[in-house]
Amino acid sequence: MPIRSTFTDEQYSRRQNLRGKVPIIIAIVAGILAILGGIIVSNMQGIKQEYYGADKFGIKKIFPTLTDGTEWFANWDDGIERIVLSGERDPNDIEFIVRGDGEVIIDGNGVAKMNGETPRMYVSDPARIKKWNNVEVTFYAKRVGEFLKLSYQGFVVGTRSEHQDVTDETPCLGKTYYGRMTYDGRITFQKEIVHHVSYSDTQPEPPLYAWNTPDKQLPKDQWVGIKFIVRTVDNDRHVNLQLYRDMTDGANGGSWDKLIEYTDAGGWQQQGSDIACPGSTPDEVLLDPGTSTFIRNDGIEEAQYKWFSVREIDPFP
Repeated sequence: MPIRSTFTDEQYSRRQNLRGKVPIIIAIVAGILAILGGIIVSNMQGIKQEYYGADKFGIKKIFPTLTDGTEWFANWDDGIERIVLSGERDPNDIEFIVRGDGEVIIDGNGVAKMNGETPRMYVSDPARIKKWNNVEVTFYAKRVGEFLKLSYQGFVVGTRSEHQDVTDETPCLGKTYYGRMTYDGRITFQKEIVHHVSYSDTQPEPPLYAWNTPDKQLPKDQWVGIKFIVRTVDNDRHVNLQLYRDMTDGANGGSWDKLIEYTDAGGWQQQGSDIACPGSTPDEVLLDPGTSTFIRNDGIEEAQYKWFSVREIDPFP
């Protein structure tokens, strides 16, 4: 059952004005880190998470949908089993397209099973009119099996991207912000500047490990809820990234812990390179909206996904 909002719009605005002041210690530390070129708040902070209602799947919202904002919800529970191959759009959802080397099997009961060497699931307007800017991306994922062991495989979501049009001749369309929970256990953010050429260092550094497993790796055969929030902040100059996790399989809308947070204010260094697109810089802050929001994985026999949604939310002041 959907969870009713406990906040009026006026109460929500008042809560937003107060949330950056509590606790004061965190605000002071964040201010010091901002001077050093970024804000990182990692690990679960022990702060009670507040919500603003629930989405159509009954999953709690961290932020409300923007008034008249764009929303997309996976149409995987329509009772129609189907296979969507790479390069194909879902015949029952024109905005859902599979890319990369792989396929997606939709069971018609709400679950999509992805497999392949480089499978990707895109939410992308074929007319390239609808854009994703300030978003709350939500999905649940289950690790099942892999045929390769890769450092970057796992539950990875990207947004503010034109990745759908990337070619060898147009690598600068690959600019993307990523939230990452890789199978080796790391929980990080990363920024792509030039496709296949230029990626940022991951943040935080060292990475967060927050799995209750003997080897600290992401567990198998367990649903993991993921929220990736991307918002423009500081009068349209910087971009705030947040990554949340729920381990209850969505019970009562989920119990969402903020794991990491980072503000891209410039100075986010690349991995051993100093490459930029024409008219840009190697540490470019990605302020423009993008056509695509997508989930990727690599070298997998199977990974399962459900309750995938993308919602447009307000920017920070």
